[in-house]
Amino acid sequence: HPVPTLIFSVFPLTGCAPLSVSTMNNSVLNGSTILSWLWQIGPNSSSSAASETILPNAGLYDVFLQATTTNGCIVDTLLSNYIEVYPSPDAVIAPESLEYELFDYNINITNLSTGGTIYNWSLFDNLYSTLEDLVYHITVPGEFTFELLVINSFGCKDSTDVTITVNPSFAIFFPNAFTPDHDGNNDTYMPKGYGIKEFEIMIFDRWGEMVFKSTDLNIG
Repeated sequence: HPVPTLIFSVFPLTGCAPLSVSTMNNSVLNGSTILSWLWQIGPNSSSSAASETILPNAGLYDVFLQATTTNGCIVDTLLSNYIEVYPSPDAVIAPESLEYELFDYNINITNLSTGGTIYNWSLFDNLYSTLEDLVYHITVPGEFTFELLVINSFGCKDSTDVTITVNPSFAIFFPNAFTPDHDGNNDTYMPKGYGIKEFEIMIFDRWGEMVFKSTDLNIG
């Protein structure tokens, strides 16, 4: 009885986990009629003429193809350790907080990733730092999305991101004394602050009479 000549290709042969592998069956039937096909790529099997599978873990994988004809003839071939799947890093970050105030000075994010050798931190799609952990100096309020791209020695990558909010902080400070003796030193009572949009101060004497009023933080 005629039997087929098994010819096939597998691609890709190497790659990062999880690796999607496809096959192309170019077998020559030689006048035979195929009853069934059996593919085995690592732990996965398929009964279709061509196969596509996902190899989730790093390692070496065999490729096995078997054809059974309608006459009961069985032909197979095995390629040992034919596919190599490289390990991928695992990108994990731990922000100190998801919400900051403008006066908090720095945003701190700890890198807990494993399996990486290169760390690229990006902000607004621009590379910001290649240090393992991130320290970002706060200058303005808003929402900031930090992305970490982790790369290992095989060129395999993983990424993760976090969005952190910086609130528009404000504060005001009042002096507890002043000396209005017209000597040019500490003559006016003037609060200081930042992040303030509207301001009003009224000062009354001991008899309840208003002696000073201002809506300008810079006028005392």
